[in-house]
Amino acid sequence: MNFDSIYAYDHVIPHYRDDIEKNIFECFTFLSSLAAITERVKIGQIVACNSYRNPSLLAKMLSTLDIISNGRIELGLGAGWYEQEYVDMDIIFLLT
Repeated sequence: MNFDSIYAYDHVIPHYRDDIEKNIFECFTFLSSLAAITERVKIGQIVACNSYRNPSLLAKMLSTLDIISNGRIELGLGAGWYEQEYVDMDIIFLLT
């Protein structure tokens, strides 16, 4: 079977009822392993939450993955929405 792309989601806890009993891998570590065992497919995350990582760290992670994958990484970036993850990871935003 041939695929054009492989994507993983950037969540640290399951948010779909069907995922409760499944392994939830860290997105960028998982994509690095896929990059190492594939040659052609594009790889990326469905949407990376911009609040989970410092922008400099995310840029470094992506530049490393870009080299490992020979330029096959695709970035999707979003604001995040799953409130329980913010609570569980102690990400606190002060609203003025």
